[in-house]
Amino acid sequence: MTPPTPTQTRRGVLPHTFPDPLHAVLLATLRDLGRSLPPGVTLTGTLRPHDPHDPHPPVWDSVGTRLPPLPRTPLHLIPAHAPPRRHAEYRAGRTCAAQALALAGHTGPVPLLPGPHRAPVWPAGFNGSVTHAAGLVLAVAGPQGYQLGIDTEALTPDLHASGLTARDLLTHVLRECAFKATFPARGQPYHPPDFQPAPDSRPGQLAHVHLTGSAPLPVHWTRHGAHVSALTCQPL
Repeated sequence: MTPPTPTQTRRGVLPHTFPDPLHAVLLATLRDLGRSLPPGVTLTGTLRPHDPHDPHPPVWDSVGTRLPPLPRTPLHLIPAHAPPRRHAEYRAGRTCAAQALALAGHTGPVPLLPGPHRAPVWPAGFNGSVTHAAGLVLAVAGPQGYQLGIDTEALTPDLHASGLTARDLLTHVLRECAFKATFPARGQPYHPPDFQPAPDSRPGQLAHVHLTGSAPLPVHWTRHGAHVSALTCQPL
């Protein structure tokens, strides 16, 4: 039997609250991935807030500094019937993205409305990526001249019991990261066999994802607690 994907399983099993150690995971993840940021590209993160209607969840940058709230918050367009957790994830992700854009130099409105494929529509001249899993929320933003992708997943007990291994999770995260980075240019639906991560990479080291018909994409990744996170910032 094929194990479910991390996304399929986590939506049904995650609790609504998380222990304080998750904040340490967030800061360590930001620190590790932040080392790979080129000039002009910014990384932010937060935890999924307990209050799904909190307009200003606290956000930290890649060196662990808590950022002041923005004067304008992104529009919150999500069906009212969606569960509170989904509202909290959406709001936290858009808030992180807006903070990353501000750090990258964007000064205009930040609606970040979903596009045809549900990903945020970034302001002219900018690009970015957002991810969330098991309470952790991350966003990267920068000039449009970069392919930017970020992804995080957590090896929860339910996933482990389903037969998913740490290596399976890493492969999934590297593929998702590469897909998000290359989708604006490729415009093709996600097809996992098109993204082949190179094996035997250690946390904190540079991995490469081989794309069908393209040069290998460098991806930095890290693991803290149950979370595996990856980031790519590749010039076009």
